[in-house]
Amino acid sequence: MNFLYELESWCTSIVAKQPDGQIIHSRNLDFDFADNMRKMTYRAKFTKGGKYSFDAVMFGATIGTYTGFKKGAYSISENQRSLQDKRKVGLVENLVMGFSGF
Repeated sequence: MNFLYELESWCTSIVAKQPDGQIIHSRNLDFDFADNMRKMTYRAKFTKGGKYSFDAVMFGATIGTYTGFKKGAYSISENQRSLQDKRKVGLVENLVMGFSGF
């Protein structure tokens, strides 16, 4: 499932600071098979030793965290890969970039 997600996902995050100092981390989850992914998306709460660690937006059958946050502490996200010329990248080019380190 991780491999399928990576083939056709083009997610983007924006991090902004408001005038009052509050940090906002906005995220789109932009994939070609959205109807199927919506059915598999859930919010998970991770704990360690019974104590809260962080929250994450997860996809059923995947390993790892694409988006995670701990209120008042941090947020993380994994985003798209693209070529320098800003054109839309197709499936084959995305595969090549994935295996070549882009």
